Amino acid sequence: MMTEAPPEWVFRQHVLETLRGYRTAQTLITCSELGVFEALAAGPRTVAELAAGLKTTTRGLSLLLNAAVGIGLLEKADERYTNTPLAAACLAQDGPYYLSHFVKREGAFYRRWSHLTAAVKTGQRPKENTRDEEPDDWVRGFELALYSSEQWSVN
Repeated sequence: MMTEAPPEWVFRQHVLETLRGYRTAQTLITCSELGVFEALAAGPRTVAELAAGLKTTTRGLSLLLNAAVGIGLLEKADERYTNTPLAAACLAQDGPYYLSHFVKREGAFYRRWSHLTAAVKTGQRPKENTRDEEPDDWVRGFELALYSSEQWSVN
């Protein structure tokens, strides 16, 4: 006979899932920032092929790609990676619901949130939080992210 978990166990699981959520988010953000989904839009690639094109190490990219497989963003067969239908639709540039600009903007915000403790203690905006605004194309990327989020928002 199965019994329900005590409420405290459910609470504990909720806290742990919330705490570990950054792992999934950072995997998605890093894949978008590196251009993994765009590189796979042309078809299956090995980690060596992707690493050469994306200018990463094979070892580091292999770990990232396997994490992306684990969370359902990529598929792997015969040592070749491909986009899942989700990634093809939302994260590859030619996808009908392209959100990668939005994902990259959220990546910038995600880095800012890592300084929340310092901001709360000092009451000031941490200097580190302006770094993402320094590149010349930051405003354009921000505008594209806003366009993406409004274009596909559901009210």
